[in-house]
Amino acid sequence: MWRIIEAYDRINSWIRASEGQFIELDNGESCRFLRRRTFTGQGLDEFEQTSGIELPPEYRRFLIGVGAVELFAGPLGDGVQVLGPGEIEHFSRTLFDGRGENPYPALLPAVAMPGSGAFGAFRPASEREQRYGVFDFRRLPEAGSAAPGFASFDDWVAELADSRGKFDRAGD
Repeated sequence: MWRIIEAYDRINSWIRASEGQFIELDNGESCRFLRRRTFTGQGLDEFEQTSGIELPPEYRRFLIGVGAVELFAGPLGDGVQVLGPGEIEHFSRTLFDGRGENPYPALLPAVAMPGSGAFGAFRPASEREQRYGVFDFRRLPEAGSAAPGFASFDDWVAELADSRGKFDRAGD
């Protein structure tokens, strides 16, 4: 539990220091951080009631604690974008257009990593430790994908913060 709280604190401090401008991290790399939108529990409740989609609890906590954000954007890459819930359906259509059936809302692609060609998605009906996965855009998952490749979103966020944005693409 403390690890994710520390990760949120670190991410929020980078966002406050950067405000969309490049800052140098303790590893010597320059990155941009930007909070695109903040959320409240009430606002997320309203989204859930309107859409009929129950957001995964760890995604809700991230949106309330950090927000819809751009993280670790470097001079040559787009870093990581955690989308707001109202952006997920459009992003899912974009991902799966012309590639078969769109699994939304059984699969919620809430994280874009355009510089690496990867994205992160939730399976809301799954257990916490098997709910979030990172995928290569070239190998899209199915809503009922087997557990390999899925893990805890909180663990992924903590590792992303600990590694200063150095994440492995799925399947590599």
